[in-house]
Amino acid sequence: MPVTSDRNSRPAASAEPRGGQALKIVSPEHQEVYRSLRNYPLFDGIPNEDLQEAIASGELALQTFWRDEIVADGPTLREKGASIYLVRSGQVAVAVFPPEVLERERQDYMPLAIEEKQKKVRAHGPLIKLAEKNLATFGEGEIYNSEAIPAADADRCAFYCVSPCELLVFSKARIGAFTSRFDFFAKRLRRAVEVARDRLQGIAGIKQEILDFYVRHGLSVAETLRVRQIDRCIECMECEKACETRYGHKRLTLKGPRLGMLDFVFACRTCTDQRCLSPCNYDSIKFDSKRREVVINEATCTGCAACANACPYGSIEMVELEAPKEKLFKIRLEKDGSLKFGEGAGRKVAATKIASKCDHCATHGDQACITHCPTGAIIEIKPGELFQDRGEVARMAARSGFDQTVMLDAGGMLPSAPYSKGLGITDGASAKIKHRRINPAILWGVGLGTFLLALVEIVLRVWKPALSLQYASLRLAGLEPEIARLKVNFKPGCDFAVWLGYIGTGLMTVALLFPLWKRSRLMQKIGSSAAWFDWHLVGGTVGPLYIILHSAMKLDNWVSVAYWSMIMIVVSGVVGRYLRTQVPEMLHGREMEELEHEREMAKLRGVMPAAVAALDRELMSFRQAAMRVAAKAGFLGAFLWTVADDLKRPMRWLRRKIALAKATNVPANVTKATRRSLEKHAGMLMLLERRRILVPRTQGVLLHWKQVHVWFTFVMSAISIVHIVVALTYSM
Repeated sequence: MPVTSDRNSRPAASAEPRGGQALKIVSPEHQEVYRSLRNYPLFDGIPNEDLQEAIASGELALQTFWRDEIVADGPTLREKGASIYLVRSGQVAVAVFPPEVLERERQDYMPLAIEEKQKKVRAHGPLIKLAEKNLATFGEGEIYNSEAIPAADADRCAFYCVSPCELLVFSKARIGAFTSRFDFFAKRLRRAVEVARDRLQGIAGIKQEILDFYVRHGLSVAETLRVRQIDRCIECMECEKACETRYGHKRLTLKGPRLGMLDFVFACRTCTDQRCLSPCNYDSIKFDSKRREVVINEATCTGCAACANACPYGSIEMVELEAPKEKLFKIRLEKDGSLKFGEGAGRKVAATKIASKCDHCATHGDQACITHCPTGAIIEIKPGELFQDRGEVARMAARSGFDQTVMLDAGGMLPSAPYSKGLGITDGASAKIKHRRINPAILWGVGLGTFLLALVEIVLRVWKPALSLQYASLRLAGLEPEIARLKVNFKPGCDFAVWLGYIGTGLMTVALLFPLWKRSRLMQKIGSSAAWFDWHLVGGTVGPLYIILHSAMKLDNWVSVAYWSMIMIVVSGVVGRYLRTQVPEMLHGREMEELEHEREMAKLRGVMPAAVAALDRELMSFRQAAMRVAAKAGFLGAFLWTVADDLKRPMRWLRRKIALAKATNVPANVTKATRRSLEKHAGMLMLLERRRILVPRTQGVLLHWKQVHVWFTFVMSAISIVHIVVALTYSM
């Protein structure tokens, strides 16, 4: 929120030197620096001659850096002194590195000319992955000081380019001269520093882990992300199968880098710097600026693997054309004419390998993986929507020349909730997808609503016949009240029971159609996989409820086998769906929560060292006991241990509370709230440790639910068909 502004009071920028003086800048390089500065409102009002003098003296320069190039580190700082950097384009990160990594960079990479760096494929991978911890990033328009390197890590810390960068570099002395002479510039610079400082201070605790993940896996320079919501995924692998069906070779792979409840699947993210393009000597991989997509020309690809080697994220695969499993891939290429070679063709000799990568189905109206996902687990999302690092605030402030004080909400930076609780996105986000889907709430509402109406009618027929719809219809037909009351009934085989059977059978038949969706083009035209899965859930749940009413609980013949099979199908389906959503949350989402509790314990360790040390011993003892259970017990043993631990928890909590109350050497400013916070974090860490033991064993149950679900479906279907045929035969 803007608080103050100096826009109206700042002097106008002079386009030409005052007094008719000649320009001091003569070289094209100096002229480029001058034009760059004049494009930034930050420097509006500073006389041309002052800027020109700074440029001519070398105290103000425009420097170009290639990706993975170190901009400043401890030795550079000691040798050349501190500098102020303004990011004109690209992204700079600051990170802590192992000493040997920085030493290798100084010897093997930094001496190369920028042209050599552009062609060189790094043997050890990008710096984002080599860092011990990425601490912060700086984007377009942001200002940072090279002296911001932490003193404790001066020899292991460095600023480096995540993507190709252009940086305006100022000497500290020249910036000091500008701020002392021009009050308006001093105010702007102060605001720029405050924005950067607020962003850096906001990156602490769990947010630091999120930012490191964001940078380390190349997400900060991605244009789009393919994300799997683990809590919605049932691991049917339909996304991979659909991609393979469309292209002959799957272009995405699940179980990529994972942060809590989100899996960043292995698929092309369309990096802003497209490091896969430059190594190709055959111009077979290009960036389509219209579609904003990197595409491979399969008709000219020679299979040299240069692009695959240059991609640090494993998004490009080299497909062996003669491999038996790649038969469909080869057939597609032959059909497209992409395997031709010789005179007039795209390649001189026959290819044995072809590069393959996700192009987000650029030539199709939908993305196959998202369309075929039955639960909406696979989504396409922009990095900024997920990792809200508030960099856009800094860019907006820079475009205005930092002419206003900006209040930055540090608490909203890099929120952890999406990773610990899930995103809850169900519609495929911004990806291309066929939205043929009725709101599931409407399906459930209509299905359960009509079932409840039928149930009310049955209850009235049995207990209050005169209030039932059957009684009303008989009276309208002209029957006397007593006769009509006697004719009101509900039993197996009556018309109402038969119609309930028809409805229940119809709904369950619709539910059984879901597995056929991917094999039927007609069904695909009618609705998406998610839409049919909604019908599968509703029909498979509400349909059996109608069948229960249809049977009137008369289960004394062979047809009851189908009834109990139906019950097993429903129970296994509900349990399987529940476990598929709850187990990942307990297994993956709690990692972020555990880290949060451990960091809070670490903060309190300096306040109440003796008390926290006692709790650490208690935690260690508990973890050792849990590890013994994990090593020996199965699901039942782990479950019984958990129940026994539940009985011990109240006494353990009471002992902990008493011990904290009696703790000595506690500062006077430690409040009861601080003690309660310590109790809470210790207790939650123990609870999370229990879940770590129990949940993997629950996964064993999860692996078998589908087998139960499918086999009982066969049994129920077979007996139901026989039952329907027999019933229709006798009714004719």
